[in-house]
Amino acid sequence: MPRISALLLLAFLQIPLATSASEPTLVVENARVFVGDVTVLESGSIAVAGDRIVTVAEGTIDAPGASRIDAAGGTVMPGLIDTHVHLMMENLFEQPRSDAAMAEYVEERLPERLRDYIEAGITTVMSPGDYWPFVAGVRDRVREGGLLGPRIYTAGRLFTAPDGHPVFTFCGFLDKGGPNPWCREHLAVEVATPQEASAGVARVDREGVDLIKFVYEAAEESEGGVLEPEVMRAIVDAAHGQDLRAYAHIQQPAKAIDAIEAGLDGLVHIPAASSESGDVERLVELMQAKGVSVATTLTIFDSFAEITAAQGDHETSQVMQGLLEGMHTTLARIAEADPRLIVLGTDSPHLSPGEAFHREVALLGENGLSAVEILRAATGQAAEYMGLGNKLGTLEAGKFADFIIVDGDPTTDPTVLEKVVVVAKSGEIVYARP
Repeated sequence: MPRISALLLLAFLQIPLATSASEPTLVVENARVFVGDVTVLESGSIAVAGDRIVTVAEGTIDAPGASRIDAAGGTVMPGLIDTHVHLMMENLFEQPRSDAAMAEYVEERLPERLRDYIEAGITTVMSPGDYWPFVAGVRDRVREGGLLGPRIYTAGRLFTAPDGHPVFTFCGFLDKGGPNPWCREHLAVEVATPQEASAGVARVDREGVDLIKFVYEAAEESEGGVLEPEVMRAIVDAAHGQDLRAYAHIQQPAKAIDAIEAGLDGLVHIPAASSESGDVERLVELMQAKGVSVATTLTIFDSFAEITAAQGDHETSQVMQGLLEGMHTTLARIAEADPRLIVLGTDSPHLSPGEAFHREVALLGENGLSAVEILRAATGQAAEYMGLGNKLGTLEAGKFADFIIVDGDPTTDPTVLEKVVVVAKSGEIVYARP
């Protein structure tokens, strides 16, 4: 595929971004077009006006005066979406312990990580748990154009029971420095009653979160505190009362059933089937009936099993392997019933964005998903999961012009997603491979 010259790239970067533009300002042509659902145009074009897509068509598009990119037979497709990231958690085993430490990370190391997302073709991320208010500041700088990075939608702090995850995990025994009060303050909202839950949701809504995430575990499976069912229901109801979507960290199918029946909008991990549980069939039926999707996050469990084994902690590694086996069982059943309920998420802040994303792609392939099913999980379905299907995720007129060009055909071989040539966000070329 021909390289885009620095001069031509500069011309693209100067394309006006006004959303009121009616005439195309940019055309990508001579491309295989993966729309983001099941539609593939073997030789097509897309036209962009300002920050929006205006036309997707077979063949060429007549647009006098528009800048043009010749995809040279490559594939243009929606920008990739990772539905489970933690932008502010640089090290799984060593969390920040002060405002100063977090500020140093935000200014000195996070900008490069955000650029890495863009260069990997990831134009949107969902952060279902990050240090607040620091993640809000980063989100807003990206939205205002002061920092290059993907679109960020975040829950900020996680709702949990007193001493529940992440308090006793990331802010507790997993932290090399021991119990971490700073982590606890900025990463968790601990609630014990429905009244506390409702008040907490109202407070974080005023603070500007984009979504709500809570942790809902079975008491016998957790060493920390667990939410009571009535508290879980209060969180979901309060979130919906504020027009916020509610997502949950749940590892047991039975608890996932409870949460979905309460109105849950999405699962941030695959609940792990066990030999003693007959709940997976009921869970999948309910997910289909309610339209509730699940982020895959196989990478975090797979890599955590590797890390702990290398550290000599074989007991934890075996626990992770057991969870993975149960997740594989549940995933297979969901894929068989309706693969549209699967969305790609990595949950692996210890890996680079591209490394985590491509590892997740590989693991989904190993679990039997087809190339197109994987692509949909990382584009259109991911946007729907986030409640953004009317804005993002597919190449359709009226949606934001977030797209990538890859060198090859990912509809037959998703590993070519590693060959990103061009990345556009809101109609602006933000990366072109040297």
